Amino acid sequence: MVPSADALIRLVNPQMAPELKGLVLNACHTSQMARRIHQSLPHLAIVCWEGPVLDGAAKEFSRGFFSAFADSAPGATSVSTAFDAGRAAFLRAGWAEGNPADYLHPPGHEHHQMRAARIVFDWKNCPGCNPPVHGVPCLVAKSTWAAQAAAAARVAQARKAEERKAEKEAAARAMAEKALAAEEAAEGPRPDDEAAGQQAMRPERGRPSRDRDRGRRNKELHRSKFGQQ
Repeated sequence: MVPSADALIRLVNPQMAPELKGLVLNACHTSQMARRIHQSLPHLAIVCWEGPVLDGAAKEFSRGFFSAFADSAPGATSVSTAFDAGRAAFLRAGWAEGNPADYLHPPGHEHHQMRAARIVFDWKNCPGCNPPVHGVPCLVAKSTWAAQAAAAARVAQARKAEERKAEKEAAARAMAEKALAAEEAAEGPRPDDEAAGQQAMRPERGRPSRDRDRGRRNKELHRSKFGQQ
């Protein structure tokens, strides 16, 4: 069982652990606790998980994280470097980074009841029972937390700017179309349109139809025969 944030703050404060530089909360849903601890103890770099994490994935991350310290000289590896090593081991072992909570069935879903009743079904191919992602490791530290917050703020600002730009462009197009429609309605039919309509109604000149040519030739032939008689 993970102790409370206040209990950990009392346990790892500088008076109790003056040389401590990092803290690992290798359990599900520990990101909020990590931020709570970091607010009181900002000198600590805290490793945690955003949302649930599979046991095997957490173990693989932990193995890579602590191996980074074991494979280097004392004090040569920072918590940030070890975090990167743990995340690399996590991915190298075939685990996928992502929050399983985005896929899991809500409480009361029939699949929970079926598994509790030991009813056989293909739960391994159900993303709600067996999510395709296995956890999101996080590092809460001065530099990373500030950088993540700044990056999130930049993304939000960029998204809002794009939305405002799209709204302005849509409004400008609507106004232009409305103005054009009003202008066309005030001017009435254009001369080109009237001429095109009259041309369509007027029979073609200079190109007699085949029937007309055939009738003329028949008349001439009839006349010549009649004159010979």
